[in-house]
Amino acid sequence: MQSHQDTPDHENDDLLRDLVDRAELMTKEKSNVITAGDDDENPIRGWKHKGMSIQQLPDDPQGVLRISVGGNVGFGYCTFRGSRTACRTLLQQALAGLQK
Repeated sequence: MQSHQDTPDHENDDLLRDLVDRAELMTKEKSNVITAGDDDENPIRGWKHKGMSIQQLPDDPQGVLRISVGGNVGFGYCTFRGSRTACRTLLQQALAGLQK
């Protein structure tokens, strides 16, 4: 599952093509399994909010909170592993650090 496949109307065709190519390569090389999930791994839940596609994947085997956020004008995604509350707290700490 790739987080940007639901955006076929994106205005920048070159960007979308590059993203799809990179996602396909990462899937082939299995380098996306922590973020995008393994082939047989299903999201626990998913929803959309203000142009963001958000999904929760099963917990990391080592219990590490994992958050992947990406996007561009008009679309975005956030995939996370771990407690929604704990991931929100971690993101708030990251945002505070980015503001300095």
